[in-house]
Amino acid sequence: MPLSEFELRKINKLISSFCAKRSRSEGVNRCDITYRVLDDEVWMFERRPRWDNPNEWNEFAFARAKCDMDTRMWTLLWQDQNLNWHITAGLPPTRSFERVIEHIDSNETMLFVS
Repeated sequence: MPLSEFELRKINKLISSFCAKRSRSEGVNRCDITYRVLDDEVWMFERRPRWDNPNEWNEFAFARAKCDMDTRMWTLLWQDQNLNWHITAGLPPTRSFERVIEHIDSNETMLFVS
């Protein structure tokens, strides 16, 4: 089941601000942080120009927040080098999507470096 319109507006507001703060538009380390909402999940991506063709971009998922629609609890996941997803140990499931964004932004675990 997808998220409600109210939840989507709140998520978009929180995550848009985070993406704008984390994106870098100039220089060698040019990087865009973007996101997509897919049903009950929010995926975050890092987009960078290809090293051999700066006109093309590579996109890598680095975080995924999944909402259990029965309990309304968010679980944050991170992706390893083998493209497997794991639950983030530093943040137990929470009702607050804002806490998910704060955890990614604090980057205490160094799992969400961009």
